[in-house]
Amino acid sequence: MTALMDVAASSNVTAQTFVVNQPAGIVMTGVGIWFYSKPTTTELPVTLEIRPCTESGFPSSRAVYPNTRVTLTPAQVSTSTTFNANSNETKFTFPAPLFLPAQAEVAIVLQSNAFKGEYRFWAAELGEFSWVDGSLSTTVRCTSQTAAGSFFASSNGTSWTAEQTKDFAFKVYRAKFQTNQNSIAVLNPDVPPMKSLSHRSEFNDPLIMTAADQTVSVIHHNHGFNVGDKVKIEGLEANGSTNGVFNSSILGSREITARDPFGYTFEMDSAADSSIRAGGLGMLASDQFNIDHLRLNLMALKPLGTEIEAGAKLATQKSYAGTETVYQDTNNIRIIPGNFISLREPHVLASEIVEDSSFSGNPSAEIRAYLNTTDSNVAPYINLATSSLDLYHNIIDFQDSDNHTLGNTRNTLSTINYVSETNAQNGTALATHITRPVILLETATSIRVLVDAVRQPTAEFDVYYRVSNTSTEGAAALENIAWTAFSKTPDLPNNSNYSDLGSTNDSFAYREYRFNQYDINDFNHYQIKIVMNSRKSTNIVKLKNLRTIATV
Repeated sequence: MTALMDVAASSNVTAQTFVVNQPAGIVMTGVGIWFYSKPTTTELPVTLEIRPCTESGFPSSRAVYPNTRVTLTPAQVSTSTTFNANSNETKFTFPAPLFLPAQAEVAIVLQSNAFKGEYRFWAAELGEFSWVDGSLSTTVRCTSQTAAGSFFASSNGTSWTAEQTKDFAFKVYRAKFQTNQNSIAVLNPDVPPMKSLSHRSEFNDPLIMTAADQTVSVIHHNHGFNVGDKVKIEGLEANGSTNGVFNSSILGSREITARDPFGYTFEMDSAADSSIRAGGLGMLASDQFNIDHLRLNLMALKPLGTEIEAGAKLATQKSYAGTETVYQDTNNIRIIPGNFISLREPHVLASEIVEDSSFSGNPSAEIRAYLNTTDSNVAPYINLATSSLDLYHNIIDFQDSDNHTLGNTRNTLSTINYVSETNAQNGTALATHITRPVILLETATSIRVLVDAVRQPTAEFDVYYRVSNTSTEGAAALENIAWTAFSKTPDLPNNSNYSDLGSTNDSFAYREYRFNQYDINDFNHYQIKIVMNSRKSTNIVKLKNLRTIATV
């Protein structure tokens, strides 16, 4: 190699293209360059980067592959006045590997702000004598040229001129992978962040205090905690007091004594002065994410001959109306990346404080990606920066209206008061569907409701109606009228087939359910409400094709 090339702003930016000739591609980790000279000052570095090539084979004018731009100072650059492929190489190591598929054409680009002649590197020129084992031969000439690559020069790094008789010396470093061996990437989702307890205007004061009582209730919707868990409270002045109670007995780690879907309670060190709502706008609490469904968005490349499979280890959760055992490991949950996965049992992504107390400081959730390759040149690639885990929860319970008379079959409310679903302003059930008011041109005296539904085990639903007559009660009367439940029995005349279609074989199939109510006082406005309940959050009611008929 007798040609010497410059890389300097005052002369040109240089590039050398090459084509990947491996059938499955390669994973590139760096590039080696042989320099002849370098600047004597330390302030003039040299930069190497990898760019894609255009369809015409020219280096891209602007695009650069991520994590391939490497800058070295003169002190990091090796030089030699004789060329030897086995010594004095300067290696540019990428911050992250670069996968290049088969037949990809890319360019190695060198550039610097040094003056012309300071950074010079070794190249070969067609017809010139070659260096052999470190000595310039007087008989061996360069008589062949790599057909799959070209040398380019540029004054600005955007416009390129090809030089067909030259190629500079370079070495491509690529990764080598173990074949036919499962490698495991263990991924732990971030714990849920602290949650604002004043995310809606009606919850500006999340603390509910009762006069002469040390128990405080905290409004924290769908928090995911269980009785006995520790919750971390922040957002009050550390040295202040609230309603006669030192804030130090509210803040920090608190043990939950009761819970429901709307919040939880714990004991303070002293009793409150009066019955009030308190806390203000800035209160925060640790949070937990209930999991009934999930989707793993694994941003990955799978070159030819490689595979990625995924699985999860999750911690069990107790439904609000359920009897499940909490914080037990469920292993080997199969996950298909990108697919919506429904779990058989409720699970949870625990808060940091619960991980410390109930999981010995270990993560409550773990995603495992199993990677395999049959080609040592390539491997599956996961981009964690763009991967994510979507978690979904069915917000549903089965409230006990009589406060413990139904035992463990339903859940009671401790944070707020229970309100029946017959209440005109709606009750406290978590899962409801309310139709728009229906306006009739003529009055009617009966309503029939038909709906296709799935009733999974432990799940139930109730259908309600309310009616009004605008000629006698006014246009706004409907919203102030209490709801009435449709009968769920087959007894005439107001019969229903609800009890006939509840067999186990129907639990996961849509069936048509019919509800009837006759002999209603004349009405020309009506509205329907469906209340869904379940003792297990993974088993729910699914509804479609709701039809209503009002007749005389």
